[in-house]
Amino acid sequence: MRPRIPETELAKAVVAYLREYQWEVYQEVVVGGPRADIVGVRGNLLWVVEVKAALSLRLLDQAAGWIGRSHYVSIAVPFDSHPMHRSFAGRFLKQLGIGTLYVRGGSHPAYDPLHAREDEKPAFLRRVDSSHILRSLNEAQKSSVAGIAGGGYWTPFRGTCGELRRFVREHPGCKVKQAIDSIHHHYATPASAVGSLYKLISDGKIEGLVIDGDGRLSTKEES
Repeated sequence: MRPRIPETELAKAVVAYLREYQWEVYQEVVVGGPRADIVGVRGNLLWVVEVKAALSLRLLDQAAGWIGRSHYVSIAVPFDSHPMHRSFAGRFLKQLGIGTLYVRGGSHPAYDPLHAREDEKPAFLRRVDSSHILRSLNEAQKSSVAGIAGGGYWTPFRGTCGELRRFVREHPGCKVKQAIDSIHHHYATPASAVGSLYKLISDGKIEGLVIDGDGRLSTKEES
């Protein structure tokens, strides 16, 4: 029996396929609570692709959740899990207009690399509210890798921490309020940002940052 292909490798094949057709690709996009494995953007169009190592009801449910929020919705699975081999899955996907990409190959990196191809094209959904997805896109997601276990994806909080670390590297010895007043952050108010981040840094919960007794920030390599 062939070993299961890791989701990270499946995602790479799907990303390559989308980029081949001039889609700008974002990965691990958190939209409120749900997380889209891959979001393709081309002009004003959005394409959400959910990638899994096996076909399951959970995958179908995740894909169906993007109906009405993206112009195209697809699933991507290994060829061995091709949904046309599962009559219920095939009918379900076709009824909702969800497309299917399957990933094949992988027997040899040079002669038979993994590659994605469309089996069923997704329906074009004209009436969608894509504003929530668009607001959730961030440049950092272009370098994320879909399918990594443990939540290694971009979130608004991680974005704030990244901005904070960058500012502290450029302004060692600054105070939390000075940094918050100078960066983009996800908190509702500057006051809530200062209070929350001060405690998190003091407790050692934000990697790479330390705070001294005078409330001044520095990176760990500088301290």
